[in-house]
Amino acid sequence: KDPATVKLFLVGIAFKGQPETSDIRHSTSVDILNTLKKSYNNITIFDPVVTPEDLASLGAQVTTDPTDGFANADCVLVLNNHLDYKDWDIFTLAQSMHSPGIIFDAWGSYSPEQLNELNKISYTGL
Repeated sequence: KDPATVKLFLVGIAFKGQPETSDIRHSTSVDILNTLKKSYNNITIFDPVVTPEDLASLGAQVTTDPTDGFANADCVLVLNNHLDYKDWDIFTLAQSMHSPGIIFDAWGSYSPEQLNELNKISYTGL
C-alpha cells in the first residue's frame, strides 16, 4: 500500500498498561510513533488513561473512541497491555478495517481464533 494513503492506529501509548498509568515518559510506544511518523502521515493514537492533551502533544491524530481508530485502518498496533482492551469486541472492530489489513498485538491480548474468520485481516504479535 502507498504510505501516503495508509491509515495506522496505535493503541496504548502510556509506558505500561498494567498497573494502569498515564505516564508517557520513556514509553516505547512513543518511540514507535516517532519512527512511523517519518514515513506515514495518517496516524491515529488512543490510550484509555492518557489525557487527550498529552496525546495531542505527540503530533498525531487523537481519538477517544477505539471504534473511530479501527474504522478504515490498514494497520492497528496494540502496544501496551491495558485491561480495557480485553473487553473490546475485537472481531467487530477488525471488521471495520480496510482489507487487506494487519493487527499487530504486542501483548497477545486476543487469541488468533477470534480473528481467523475474517478475510484479509492478518493478526500477529510477538
